[in-house]
Amino acid sequence: TQASVPEQEELTRKAKILAVKAVMKMSAEERKGKMRELQNLHLKKLQVEGELEAIQGNSGKSARSMGGAAKSKFQIAAKQRMAGQKRKAADAEDDGRPEKYDFGTIVVNMADVGNIFSRRVLLHPRGNFDWEGIRRCVKFLRCNRNMKVIGVLKKDFRGYDNNQAPKVCMPSDIKKMCVSVEETLQRPGIYTIAKCAHRRNCRFLDNDNCLDWCQQLQSAKHQKIRDWLTGCHHQLHTRYSFDMGLGTFDVLEGKTGSSAE
Repeated sequence: TQASVPEQEELTRKAKILAVKAVMKMSAEERKGKMRELQNLHLKKLQVEGELEAIQGNSGKSARSMGGAAKSKFQIAAKQRMAGQKRKAADAEDDGRPEKYDFGTIVVNMADVGNIFSRRVLLHPRGNFDWEGIRRCVKFLRCNRNMKVIGVLKKDFRGYDNNQAPKVCMPSDIKKMCVSVEETLQRPGIYTIAKCAHRRNCRFLDNDNCLDWCQQLQSAKHQKIRDWLTGCHHQLHTRYSFDMGLGTFDVLEGKTGSSAE
């Protein structure tokens, strides 16, 4: 098949490039008069290859078409994955929160911790909450795990400290150990704790069953928090316990599941 003028010019250009590369490998003596000869040889080779490709005809085109279709599927899948990653990053940016999980920060449900300490450790508790449980929890997270603690508690909440009357607001030593304390108008519930952790994309400390949380957050306004909890609770949900005899605090390692005390 006779090549068109543009095709012939392209073949000539390629032949010249190949000839230059070949000449560069030769010594100064060998290069004399070789450029034109090598260019003609490469041009003939390229022309023969082009003719063979044309002879293959439809079979070659069909094979290339199938290969192109397969390649196209991979490209589509890759684009979809990239689009998903971009959407995830965009959602994080819209929320003003970090894209990656922050394992060094933890949101603590202080009402939950103080309640469990009072019931499990104190033999004759004055009430169902004690600040000493919060103190031991925050100190452990800061000193043993080197974590930044975000407390969540009802505004102006008062409780006993070391089972001693009267009830007091949060002791200053606990407040100093926390990066911040988020105060709520009501006792912190599922949505409050999850929302606070979602905003920071960080860990959260609570002994409730996280999957039960997801079941309770069914309204449309909770969808973003619910999707976040469903996807990350194994990595970020942290449960804990108090030793009944010693009163020491510790976190429960491993996958989160049913609630624990």
